[in-house]
Amino acid sequence: MIKRSKWEITYAILKSIQNGEKSKTRIMYEAYLDWRNFSRYIKFLIDKNLVVEKNGGKLEITQKGEKILKIMEELIELIKD
Repeated sequence: MIKRSKWEITYAILKSIQNGEKSKTRIMYEAYLDWRNFSRYIKFLIDKNLVVEKNGGKLEITQKGEKILKIMEELIELIKD
């Protein structure tokens, strides 16, 4: 497997929960992360207020997280051209 950058992993997590809250396990699988790395990234995203933990342990993207995701997608498009 190709080693991904921190930005790529952050993007994968935010993209996974873009359309609604999901369980930690579901996000971890969709972002192709092991539990140790997933936990580290989720802590960072929660600390930066990009993701919030809802009742029942599900995670949801914040408005700030949506804004960051949109900027990341714009950067990806610029790099493709």
